[in-house]
Amino acid sequence: MASNYYNQSNREISQSSSVASWSNQNSSLNRIEHLFTNHFTCSFDKDTLLYQYDVVIEELGSRSNDWYEVKGRSRCSHIMQSFIHEHQFEPNVPVWYDEQKCLYSTAYISTPETKVSENGRNRLQIKSSTDPWSTNDINEYMNGKTDAYPHDAIRILDTLLKRSIQDRIKVINNKCYFFNEQSEDLMNGFEQRHGFIQALNLSSNRLTLNIQTKLTKFYSPQSLLDFIDKQIGERRIPSDYECKQLTRILKGCLVVTRQSNWKTSYEIVQFDRRRPGEIYTESGDSLIEYYEKKGFTLTQTDFPCIEVYSQNGSNSSCHLPLELCRIKEWQVYDEPIPELQMNDEGLPTPENRYNAIMDTLAKCDYNSSSNLLCRRLDFKIVTNEMLELDARILTLPEIQTNPSNRARIDNGRIYLNGNLFEPKSIKKLAIAYFGTDYQRNKGLVNKFHSILREMMRNFNINIQHVKLPETEIPNDMHSIDEYVHSMQQQQYTFVVCIMNANSQNDLTQLKRCIKTCGTILYGIMTQCAILSDMPRDDKKLGNYCENLIRKINFKNDGCNTRVNLDLALGNAKSKNDSFMFFGADVIHPTNTSRQHPSIAVIVGSGDSSCSRTAARICKQYPKHGKCSMETILGMAEMVEQLLNYNRQLNGVLPNKIVFYRDGIDDGQFRKIHDYEIPAIRQAFTNIYGDETRHPLLTLIIVKKRHNTRFFTYNPNPDQSSSNGNFRRTRRPPRETDNMSIGAVIDTTIVHRNHINFYLNSHNAFQGVNRPSHYHVLLNGIGLTTNQLQLLTFHLCFADPRSSAAEAIPSVVHQADIAALNARNLFYNDDNDALSVPKMEAHYLTEQHQHAIMKVVRQMLLQLSEKMYAIKAGIEKAKEAVQGKKAEEAARKASDPTEKPSERVDAAFEYENMMYSSDMYSKSKHDTIRYALDRSEIIHGKKEEHFLTKQHQDAILKVVRQMRSQLLDAQMDTDVDRTTSATTSYPVSAQLQGLYETLNILAGGIETLNNDGQRLTNESLQCQIKLQKLAEEFSQVKLSAEESHGFLEGVKQNQDILNQDVESLKEIINDMQYVSYDGTFVWKTTNFQEKMTDAQSERQTLICSPPFYSSPTGYKMRAGLYLNGDGNAHCTHMSLFFVLIRSVNDPILKFPFNYKVTFCLYDQTPAQRHIIDTFRADIRSSSFQRARSDMNIASGISKFFPLEMIQQKGNPYVRDDTMFIKVMVDFEDIPKTLLPYALNLNPGLPTHIQQAMIKQEAERRSQQQSGEQL
Repeated sequence: MASNYYNQSNREISQSSSVASWSNQNSSLNRIEHLFTNHFTCSFDKDTLLYQYDVVIEELGSRSNDWYEVKGRSRCSHIMQSFIHEHQFEPNVPVWYDEQKCLYSTAYISTPETKVSENGRNRLQIKSSTDPWSTNDINEYMNGKTDAYPHDAIRILDTLLKRSIQDRIKVINNKCYFFNEQSEDLMNGFEQRHGFIQALNLSSNRLTLNIQTKLTKFYSPQSLLDFIDKQIGERRIPSDYECKQLTRILKGCLVVTRQSNWKTSYEIVQFDRRRPGEIYTESGDSLIEYYEKKGFTLTQTDFPCIEVYSQNGSNSSCHLPLELCRIKEWQVYDEPIPELQMNDEGLPTPENRYNAIMDTLAKCDYNSSSNLLCRRLDFKIVTNEMLELDARILTLPEIQTNPSNRARIDNGRIYLNGNLFEPKSIKKLAIAYFGTDYQRNKGLVNKFHSILREMMRNFNINIQHVKLPETEIPNDMHSIDEYVHSMQQQQYTFVVCIMNANSQNDLTQLKRCIKTCGTILYGIMTQCAILSDMPRDDKKLGNYCENLIRKINFKNDGCNTRVNLDLALGNAKSKNDSFMFFGADVIHPTNTSRQHPSIAVIVGSGDSSCSRTAARICKQYPKHGKCSMETILGMAEMVEQLLNYNRQLNGVLPNKIVFYRDGIDDGQFRKIHDYEIPAIRQAFTNIYGDETRHPLLTLIIVKKRHNTRFFTYNPNPDQSSSNGNFRRTRRPPRETDNMSIGAVIDTTIVHRNHINFYLNSHNAFQGVNRPSHYHVLLNGIGLTTNQLQLLTFHLCFADPRSSAAEAIPSVVHQADIAALNARNLFYNDDNDALSVPKMEAHYLTEQHQHAIMKVVRQMLLQLSEKMYAIKAGIEKAKEAVQGKKAEEAARKASDPTEKPSERVDAAFEYENMMYSSDMYSKSKHDTIRYALDRSEIIHGKKEEHFLTKQHQDAILKVVRQMRSQLLDAQMDTDVDRTTSATTSYPVSAQLQGLYETLNILAGGIETLNNDGQRLTNESLQCQIKLQKLAEEFSQVKLSAEESHGFLEGVKQNQDILNQDVESLKEIINDMQYVSYDGTFVWKTTNFQEKMTDAQSERQTLICSPPFYSSPTGYKMRAGLYLNGDGNAHCTHMSLFFVLIRSVNDPILKFPFNYKVTFCLYDQTPAQRHIIDTFRADIRSSSFQRARSDMNIASGISKFFPLEMIQQKGNPYVRDDTMFIKVMVDFEDIPKTLLPYALNLNPGLPTHIQQAMIKQEAERRSQQQSGEQL
């Protein structure tokens, strides 16, 4: 969102060192376009103080006397509203709450302060306050008197606006929905609601309110059976496949149950194939029997159950019958609705979106006299029209499709006109059909590969051999692995994969299997094409094939187009300058509970036109229990590799670098400045050396997730002419329309002190355009604002795979795609075929062992062929130096220092290279760097060494390294194939190394073949042993389970006996200390020991023996937290009163409505007792008739300070003993008489004490009457 652009930490960044300042040099040639934006000007009182208080909302535990901090924004907001409605704050103290930890007000509130709700179940702790802000801070920034952005003041006002209408809206994930607005039924168990997002934006001379409407999908609140009926189309038992699909749709959804009166929430884990009669509780009852005892008769017993987790914090799952469950309301469904059941009415047009925003603002009615919070600050909003501003239209780039032809750009689309800048031939291409129904779709498949081959010829992509599909390849891992492996053996380099499946989820799984086999296992480039996306019309199918050809040529190291960026850079680029462009992004897992890694991707250009790129990908895990990290941990290493990649293609390193960083929120600019920019500079140091040789760096933040939209308005659309280069050829013009391509906004709603701008670089064929928001964090190159804008715009046309301009620069777009593809390959929660346990099991199979050995042999054979080709090419050179080699050999033979027995054999030198290799890929080619470890192995022990674990580990390490290299090099994101430059050595040294390496390969391949056969035999023997061990383990497990069952029975009997003993002890204690007059003096001995136990939390609570109000009266007891409870922890003793269930309860009156007094005795003659009293809250469950053994405790949390009770010689603890009196006042003794009543001699009979109290009350009454006379 546009408003919260800087936080406190961002203001500390030095403008000279990190944040680029404005250098606006706009071109006078730019066309101007008048726009409306969804911002509305605001005004407010000029000098009002804004206070912020740190607060905690707590709730009394339902099963204990402990206070717990309330979790969940919705629950916190509800409790805070109850405090406001109960008038817990003074009438002249307006407050509003951010649903988390902060309370705001325009009035001062003393701290600390604790407020308890009327029912005694909740309390609000106002802990502390910060220095107040003022609305004058905002005025000074707008008037240019200060450069400090008033982030906190804006945040407080932003919260005020949301809270001012909270009685009429429901807030979910920062989106607001009106309660009185009806949802739209999607007819498949879902509904959609129109919501909105609001935020304040502070620019150079005005404060605006940004409002953007949103359409959100929700689960419809309905019975779970009705939802299933709508999903599968009828009322019947879902199949296993449908249960799997329902699990994917409903996983994480909350349901409420009939037996809890629709109050208790459960989170769905999965559908269980078992029926209610097949699932048993801990008591041994089936679910049918269990619910019959609860009074519920199940009728749909043939339906499966669901496994759920309770929302009360339980760590164990349970099962629920479907017929007892109902989907809880207000639950967002974020995933796309399955295509077979989707009811898509299309995206709103600009006219519809404009009207929706204006209607939403009118419904909010912030200027209403009933909006008390806005009236308090005199906050008003201009609601008659959106904010108006002007945009400049940037010039289109020049794009070459070959050295003599330019591409045509029309409405953002890039037309190749039958040309590719650099088409690359394919030696052997295969077209394969994966999935089902091949015979039914054979006609379309034949038409597709016919048009594809014809268009590839038209684009000058030569193909020596094409293998066409003959039959379908089943959608399973084994069949796909077998096919791709056969293509690798036949030396096919590219496979076009036509995919057909029943659902989008099946297509995703199929693509993942194809990429795993092609990219990871066998290193074959693949291009997937979905059959359902192929048009039947020949012309449209031709356009579809053209888009595929762009991707195929790019993956095959070709060059599709070249954008002339010199026009954008202008005088910033000299003849000697070499520019390089980077794009970086981090995406996070959608299921954080499984601790999946985040995927970080950096894409770097291979030339100054950004027509070739390479990608580097890494996984990064957060610390245990922490959120995913947005910063890129491997930044320095990946930047180094991409700099080397650029040097390989150009021969020199770049001297100017433009770095685009995506996925950064407003509050994370400081992290980029503090962590990523230094990491980039460290990479410069590692590659360039001295800092004076470092390239100049400009770093730009790309923000796609914001809520600012722009509209054009033309009252006479039929009379409008075409907009210069941007012709509206697809549809007729409209009154309210999208902004033009190339429109840039750098005034009115942007921040004045830093370079930031909105740029629309693409055309929205549906809906409303969302221009990207760019913020220049560092401008080391010194580009002007106009150059930055034009360069960014032209880079949006540089993606070689796209047929139209992108919304963001091509390097950033490619980083996004690479991250998504990598995430699909690295992990997937719903993938059965490639789940981790099944992949590990697959690695242990004989099939996988054979596959590994075949890959190793194939790679070694290819390497051998290359070496023999090199050998043939240098044969003459070898003859020329043969004489020199003979002389050298003679010299060594005559040298007495040489020890032949200790010389390293060439074969072992090759293996030592395996042991310590540090391999990484510089590009898509097999460029490998090895660090050699010259550990020596005695020549005579070579054959023995081949049988050791060391030798086997070396082979496996090479296999893993080759696999890692292929994953990095063959990603569909894809990087260009390049060759690495090698350093020139003396000719004789090169020939000597080549000669020895050829000898190594001659014997090494045969040795590996033998090792492979031996490993296969050993693998089979291990499998047999594992099978036997599994059978033995099953028998042992069965025996252990039987023993465990017997011990559980014994343990249950023992527990029953222990409970009986404890009950007897309690009865004896009750009889010993029983009191029947509503008063009880509690003697607490061993005070210091119990205090130590409380402080160490071994025993925090001690309870008094029970006492009664009369022989047939209420049963009560006191509870004492010596080290405090809740907000009094470690500061005060906490004293509570508890009602206990008794046999007399049926004849007693409830709720309990009497005053309770606590007295801590001063054991000295001074008798300065500590007295505190509270009145029972008749609405609280603590004072209703007990439904369990005892009610929830209620009392005084801050009864007495610990620092006083722990002082040596204090009068309240003597001889390590403390006395506390609990008195239930049934006669409503005046508060002024309490000190007199509690100072009476406790040894006197109760009736005498009561008579003395009565006499004292009468005496004081007479005395008071006399004084009045």
